[in-house]
Amino acid sequence: PMMEKENRAVARRRGMKVIHQLPAECWVEPFTTYRDALATATSACGEYHFFALMNILGAIFGRRAYVSYGRRMYPNQYTVLIGPTHSLKSTANSYAVEMVDTLYDLERPVGQKLPGPKLHVEQATGSAEGLLEAAAFADAVDKDEEEAIRGMMGWKKVKKDDDHPHEMYDEIDLLEKKERRMLIRQDEIASMLAKARQGGGGSGFLPHLMTAFDCPPEIRLRTRKNPVILINFVPSILADSTVEYLGRYLDELEWVSGFGNRIVFVDGPPIEVMPKPPGKDEALWQDAAAQIREAYFASCGENGSAYQEYVFTAKAEESWDRLFREWMVAREHGYSPEQLAATERVADYAVKFSLIYALTRGEKDAEIGSADVELGWKVALYAEQVTWRLVG
Repeated sequence: PMMEKENRAVARRRGMKVIHQLPAECWVEPFTTYRDALATATSACGEYHFFALMNILGAIFGRRAYVSYGRRMYPNQYTVLIGPTHSLKSTANSYAVEMVDTLYDLERPVGQKLPGPKLHVEQATGSAEGLLEAAAFADAVDKDEEEAIRGMMGWKKVKKDDDHPHEMYDEIDLLEKKERRMLIRQDEIASMLAKARQGGGGSGFLPHLMTAFDCPPEIRLRTRKNPVILINFVPSILADSTVEYLGRYLDELEWVSGFGNRIVFVDGPPIEVMPKPPGKDEALWQDAAAQIREAYFASCGENGSAYQEYVFTAKAEESWDRLFREWMVAREHGYSPEQLAATERVADYAVKFSLIYALTRGEKDAEIGSADVELGWKVALYAEQVTWRLVG
């Protein structure tokens, strides 16, 4: 109650209401069709579906679309759905991963599926070290490429082809891959945090995740077995937690040092559980997938080979300046030190969300409009207030 009272006081100083539901205007296509497709499949709140889909969209686009915001800002996200047990957080995340399968359905003809390689989804069930090694092989198209990568990282000698038996793969060959995307799926984020702080090769896992969030061109990791070299790596995290379980790790989330404020926390209104859900609406599900594919092809080309910068229109620049300044003024007058640290990257996420709104419009102009910016900030500020309620 005290934390809620403080959050309401902050909101009043900002001239806002405490947001417990995503503003209605944020629901545009393909999010609305996706939500409606799942209305008969699960009682999970719409906010869970919205942010889970937002996450996989960012993961799928990877490095193929970016915004210059001091550096190249890519649409990848670290998302954690929070809520009580039986709020169907994991169910919402599982459906988002199922949409990945639908988008890359191998049974579909070219033009009705996304071009490969398929987004790599890694279940965070093994060791932290194993997760880091898996990242090196993300976006590999087959076993031959995986073997080649081992040679490129120096794990073993691998010849390039039989016609040139003395020509071996080398580290320089890693640069030929323009991106390696990996979606890390974890049912309980606290379990991953505990694993990350194990001794040995996994003890530095969180710093690596912090570094990887910004998608630098190169990351070098030491493990107990072999060195790992990540070139053009794009990580995304889709996880969930209860508030009680997460509370055990709030101190370890390192708000000030940065891992905690790289996470978008999502909650939603209470739900009424359906006693016997009939299942998703397959027609609407396929409609949502078709909208996503259309947007992808418009931005990346039919073979998925385009990589391009998205730029703000003049009106979008004006909207961004206004909303950013309002946010900064609010931070100066209404945030506790803990809230300042925990919400430091709200503007970064506003950029990411604005970019995804522009991408999902399915236009080829590579521009972020004023409406995209307005919606991007609304989504970011909703997530910010969820963090307030966590941090206090």
